[in-house]
Amino acid sequence: MSKDSNQLTKTPTPPTQSNKQIYRYQLGEELNGELSRFAKNHQYDHRKDFKQDWIKWREEKDKLFQLEIKKHQALGYEGDIEDKIFKSARYYFRKKPMATEKKAPAIPEKETTNSYINVNKEFLEIIDEYLKKNIQLKPTISFTNFCNENQETIEKEIEFLYKVKNIKIDKEINEKIKKTYKNRYYKIRETNIKI
Repeated sequence: MSKDSNQLTKTPTPPTQSNKQIYRYQLGEELNGELSRFAKNHQYDHRKDFKQDWIKWREEKDKLFQLEIKKHQALGYEGDIEDKIFKSARYYFRKKPMATEKKAPAIPEKETTNSYINVNKEFLEIIDEYLKKNIQLKPTISFTNFCNENQETIEKEIEFLYKVKNIKIDKEINEKIKKTYKNRYYKIRETNIKI
């Protein structure tokens, strides 16, 4: 019976925890909060003033320090724990913004999304027919030839984009026609390669 009661009082450590090597020893939450407040209060102090205030503050928080030291020793930390805590306050927490100081992320202005501008189906069919016959040409040469041979069709499409789609900028219309043509070129070329 004593063996069973002895086993119940001991808290077994998981086998993975004992084999796990710790590379970064973190401070406890309570000490982290206290360190952060101290470092922010003395953020702009001269190095010597910071050290003097640190010594006073360290004496006030001795109980918290002793708990942290014991915890780190139990985890196997071999360095100077008090030096580690001082350096955290002096070089990390002093420069780190406090939770209340964090700026809200800037909300980007909503960009006006352009609605998709589609071209006439008849225009697409004319492009496709032309490309099926002339797919062997480079896209730039093919487009130039298409424009020369189909000026009327292109002018009708430009008129359609002006009136129906309400596009007023010539450059946008020209880019739209060129982009449509090249997209169709690559689409037809891909289907020809697969066949």
